Amino acid sequence: MEKIFGLDYLTSKFDDYTLDTLPHSILIIGKEGSGKHVISKYLSDKFNLNLLDISDDLSDELIDNIYRDVSPRFYLVDLRKITEKEQNILLKLFEEPSANAYIILLANSTFSVLPTILNRGQIFNINIYDKATLMEFAKEKDVKVDVKYFGNVVETPGDIKKLYSSNVSMDTITDLTDKIINKINIASYANTLTIVNKLNFKDEYDKIDVDFFLKTLYYNSAEECIKGNDKAYTIYSNVGETLRKLTDTRLNKRILVTHMLSEIWLEAKRWNYAS
Repeated sequence: MEKIFGLDYLTSKFDDYTLDTLPHSILIIGKEGSGKHVISKYLSDKFNLNLLDISDDLSDELIDNIYRDVSPRFYLVDLRKITEKEQNILLKLFEEPSANAYIILLANSTFSVLPTILNRGQIFNINIYDKATLMEFAKEKDVKVDVKYFGNVVETPGDIKKLYSSNVSMDTITDLTDKIINKINIASYANTLTIVNKLNFKDEYDKIDVDFFLKTLYYNSAEECIKGNDKAYTIYSNVGETLRKLTDTRLNKRILVTHMLSEIWLEAKRWNYAS
């Protein structure tokens, strides 16, 4: 079985279960990159059952097929990929569990789960990772990150894996955010928008992960505000608002980031006029 890092407290909760006592509706709640898919794979291996991701195929017909299936198996549903209407389709399996179906629902928070589903599933929460655990995992992966970013920008093992699997270092991301904070007031609008082309929206190896970029810019601009840099507050507030909007997976990340940079650039020009 694949080594599971930092989740022993959660996997141990399943030690007392047999297939007969295992809940048929399991909700795994945790931040992006915290290990929800890892736990799902662990359950599949532990109970030696197939794990079928049905996130992209939810329909009444599929639910009927699940009820007819005579082979026990795990069915995975990633809540980020389904609509509220599809949650209601899924609800039938929570209300009337099939003897052979074990539903694993993954969600970033309980707020995104319909109350009718939330009340019928067994919830397993993935805890916030402490700095020591994240630093140990980064060392194992040979990923270099300034200690101040652990727990703030780098919050999960998934964050570290993103850095490990890309061709972009944390230093590169930091350098870009520093330029925005300190030099956007002298940059042209066209040059500012080229930042969007440096960001990874579609798993591009040589580009900067957009979430890392935003979280690093948010953290560094907050530090500048604390130092008394009033101009950094515009960046801090705009980035914070963009991060909040990005929790809605229906919104286009590229458009949101382009709008954010435009707003920051316009405000930077007002700084120049006010000087």
